[in-house]
Amino acid sequence: MSKTKKIIICLIVGVVLLIGLVFGGFYFLKLNKVVTILTMDINPSIAISLNYKNEVVKVEGLNEDGKKLLKEENFKGDDLEDAIEDITEIVIEKGYITKEDNHILINVEGKDIKDKVVTLINNEFKDKNTECNVIMQEINEEAKENAEKYGISESKASYIENIIKENSELTYEELKDKSINEINQIINEKEEQEESKKEKEPEKEQPKEEQNKEDNKQNTTTKPNTNNNSGSNNTSTSKPNTKPVSTPPAIDDRTGAWCTFLNSMPIEGGPEYETPGKIDDFATYAEAAKKYAPEDASFSSYYGSMAEYKTASYCSSGFIEFFNNEKTKEYRIYLDSVTLELLEPVKVTELERAKIDEAGAKVIVTKWLMDTYSVDINECDWEHYYFTIDGSTKKPEWQYTCKIEETTTYYAVVVNAITGDLSVGRTWTN
Repeated sequence: MSKTKKIIICLIVGVVLLIGLVFGGFYFLKLNKVVTILTMDINPSIAISLNYKNEVVKVEGLNEDGKKLLKEENFKGDDLEDAIEDITEIVIEKGYITKEDNHILINVEGKDIKDKVVTLINNEFKDKNTECNVIMQEINEEAKENAEKYGISESKASYIENIIKENSELTYEELKDKSINEINQIINEKEEQEESKKEKEPEKEQPKEEQNKEDNKQNTTTKPNTNNNSGSNNTSTSKPNTKPVSTPPAIDDRTGAWCTFLNSMPIEGGPEYETPGKIDDFATYAEAAKKYAPEDASFSSYYGSMAEYKTASYCSSGFIEFFNNEKTKEYRIYLDSVTLELLEPVKVTELERAKIDEAGAKVIVTKWLMDTYSVDINECDWEHYYFTIDGSTKKPEWQYTCKIEETTTYYAVVVNAITGDLSVGRTWTN
């Protein structure tokens, strides 16, 4: 073989190796690029970073309990399904999720896999015969600021923010170190105290004539029996004011018998029951809410939470939110999660109308693409461009995602339809 041929072969081999290194490095970087962050809050709080294939890039504890939980665990490279399976097993084994304490806050940033995550978590807990209440938490800017201020996760900060809005006497300082289940316990105790306080409030004073009749009635009914031949003492004892307790209905009863049974329990001193027989399938719950929604309600999307509240029915309940077709109104519908019956009138909230239309939003997006990434909007293959309402702020917005086919690069931005501000701007490669 001539010297020239040897040089050519070496050059070809070198080029092939270089190409292999470049593409190998690119693929390595792609596998380790984070496109989704899933946050789970129970106390422990953990964050799972995922790549474009929904494989775990890293898992980190966001508080001391989270770090302790993950101390001997390594999920890197696992599929999302395998990671959730292992994590649910650990939190059950270590007693973080029990029959009484079973709330988990979830937040997903990046690629929209919220429904997939909720389904995976619910299925894993069902497979392990454990009940779990998954609460999908939306994050706003205030929650992000408080998360940094108090050293907690953003989803927990958002959850506490909503709690404080309903209970103004509570504070971040009081709740920040509590687990989600401990926070719910505080809320439940406060509700029970309010109910007990109402029960103990003195009755209104009766008119004098009515009071005399009542006194005479009591004197007649409590007169001792003097014709007693047995010689024993006939002592009149007052019975505690409790409601008769019936036999618990079947565990999967859906007729509302569980509501009636729980309502029959004594206020204090009786056995405690969870709410058996409740509907734990969110899709079924949402479908039931549709028949109570106004005629102009749009069912293309909805938001809500199950088993967050205790009501006068003594059954767990939750809410579903729909918007009207123009997205100028929000309808919140509270349903009993045992009977699926309406618990209170539909709550209607007027929403601020959009000031920026689709054409105006596209002008903003076009400028953002060019200024930030030097990308011409005409090169975009449109994936999403739609008008919606932010779940946390209730402000109208335009959500936009485009894909550049040549580089398989995605660009996403959310335009505030009131101010024109960009609330989100990001890019990733798939």
